[in-house]
Amino acid sequence: MRVLARDFLFAEPPFPFAHTPTLFEVAPGRLIAGAIGGPAARDPANAVWIVHHDGRRWGRPVKVTDWPVACWNPVLTRNPRDGELLLFYKVGLSPQVWTGALARSTDEGRSWSPPDILPAGLTGPVRSKPLALEDGALLCGDSVESWEAWSCWVNLTPDGGRTWSRFGPIVYPGQPHGLIQPTLFWSDAARTMLRMLMRPTEKIGRVCQSQSTDLGRTWSPARATELPNPNSAIDAVRLRDGRIALVHNDTTSGRERLALSLSADGGLSWARALVLEEEPGEEFSYPAVIEDAAGRLQVLYTWKKRNIGHVTVAAGDPR
Repeated sequence: MRVLARDFLFAEPPFPFAHTPTLFEVAPGRLIAGAIGGPAARDPANAVWIVHHDGRRWGRPVKVTDWPVACWNPVLTRNPRDGELLLFYKVGLSPQVWTGALARSTDEGRSWSPPDILPAGLTGPVRSKPLALEDGALLCGDSVESWEAWSCWVNLTPDGGRTWSRFGPIVYPGQPHGLIQPTLFWSDAARTMLRMLMRPTEKIGRVCQSQSTDLGRTWSPARATELPNPNSAIDAVRLRDGRIALVHNDTTSGRERLALSLSADGGLSWARALVLEEEPGEEFSYPAVIEDAAGRLQVLYTWKKRNIGHVTVAAGDPR
């Protein structure tokens, strides 16, 4: 694998703080991205900003939310049933008291509906992109951070966020304050095995994994993988050639190195393929990764909490 191009989501950020990007390809070569921008972490003025990429460059950022409290963790996806773009995000003073919100677009993200408020306790996808099932349902990795416990869940919507079912919790045995922010992928080409990777607390210190053989209704107890993690967000995608790509902080403490790792066996074992960023004392975190129509990896990530980095990576020969 090799880096083909680098740039930033915001050519001139209209705010000093940028965090938690999301990414979707609306048509071959055309990307849409979202991120949180505002004065500072947890500031009530933090909002969701949307930016389009026309195949050559990122356009002007547009603010699409207006709440009296902070917005968090946008997630872009498409409703497989009717083609609407969906923008999930969270609103609240902290993750412990989040409310989930969902806006819709019928013009590929140029305009957005007023937000729907999700049922209490549901955020849709908490941070990473959903998986679309063959019947048009969306399977969303969710998590809950209470004052005393963390756990992961899976939310399923058959109709683009209008009705929901919830499955879980997925926990790490013996560690109540353990796991959040799952990322989901198919382990096999036949789509009989789903896997989730999860962000752990520092007490666990390694990316954790669970699996499902019934389309996400039931999940195995979480177990630690070989991958180190300093309590930081991760994102994975199954490539068309069958490999799994994971973007993560492969460190035991700090978020100063952001790496891309690959698995050739459905997520059982991993090898680092590329270091995307590394600078002592800085933060590169909260990645979002997709494979575009040309077979390249498109990666967004928080860059020093001042901008959103964008890297295009050649996926390379799977042999």
